[in-house]
Amino acid sequence: MKRKSLLTKGFTLLLVFVLGISLFTGCGSGNEAWPAAEAPAEAVAEPAVESEPADFSEEESWDMSWDGEDSMERTERIVSEDFTPGEITVESEGNMGPIPILLASETGRQLVYNTDIIIETTEFMAGQRQLLNEVTRLNGHSERTIVNGRHILTPYVERDASFDLHLPPENLIEVIIFIEDNFQLVYLDKKMTDLTIAYERNLSHLEDLRERENRLLENLEDEESPLDPADIEEELENIQRDIRNIEEATTQVDRDVIYSSLNIRLFEVILPEEVPPEEPLTFGERFQEATDDSLDRLLDMLQGFLIFLIAALPVLLPLTAIGLIALFIYKKINKKKRTQPPVAYYPVNTPGAPTPPAPPTPPVPPNGVKDTQNNGR
Repeated sequence: MKRKSLLTKGFTLLLVFVLGISLFTGCGSGNEAWPAAEAPAEAVAEPAVESEPADFSEEESWDMSWDGEDSMERTERIVSEDFTPGEITVESEGNMGPIPILLASETGRQLVYNTDIIIETTEFMAGQRQLLNEVTRLNGHSERTIVNGRHILTPYVERDASFDLHLPPENLIEVIIFIEDNFQLVYLDKKMTDLTIAYERNLSHLEDLRERENRLLENLEDEESPLDPADIEEELENIQRDIRNIEEATTQVDRDVIYSSLNIRLFEVILPEEVPPEEPLTFGERFQEATDDSLDRLLDMLQGFLIFLIAALPVLLPLTAIGLIALFIYKKINKKKRTQPPVAYYPVNTPGAPTPPAPPTPPVPPNGVKDTQNNGR
């Protein structure tokens, strides 16, 4: 009992000592939090002094070497020191302004424009709808639209879409400015092709073919013509086929001049969530967290044990009944063995064997009456 009381007192003193240390550590960490909060303000104030522009003379500003490896090293140093990548946002930084463009209606030339653009956005569905509505407003149309979506089970997969658009060239610059104001412009390639010479050459060749076609038709109708009608018809078919090919080519050029081609690739960007840095836990917080975890695990263990007992009850009840029956039978057998009289063993005298000692005489009670009950047993 004394040993148990000493162990109980020692455990109580140890617990009180640990709680006192945890409270003292928690108070100390709370006092140290004030200087840490003031540190970023000083860190922010220092670059403001360094960011003041330095005064350079004109000779020093132009005394630079832009040849060979010196320029490359200087460029890498400037990029590594001054460049800080920013976050991707939907807000535009402004547009590059009106792009110089020549129109076929103003110059009388066959000018064809092909533009390839790659853009990004964080609002994919709303962004593509705004883009298509703007193209429709500017008298444009879509020849092909491909949208690569995502499954419901994978909501964090970035989507993309491609659009093959055609619109009048006088509205091309307005579409580009709209894209710069509402999307993140990644790539722009605007190319103009002048097909005036080839177009005029096709028109001239077309006139010659039509004159030859008329002459062949006249020879075919003239019965006194020395040419074979079969040869005339064969040559006439070849000329008419060339005429159709040239007409198709000129029609395609006219269409390309009226409607410029605009190929747009739209990509969705899912910005990562900003996770604030975690502050280190104090000893008191860690002690409380460990205590809560231990209690939770103990509660989970007890709940699991209770659930196991309920689930194993159909098996435990028959086993318990069998065990009780076996215990009852075992006790009956032991009681029966205790109530049976002892077996008396009488010595047998054999020749040459030593005579065993006589059994002890039972004591006689003082009243002189023998205990018949004990002798009976």
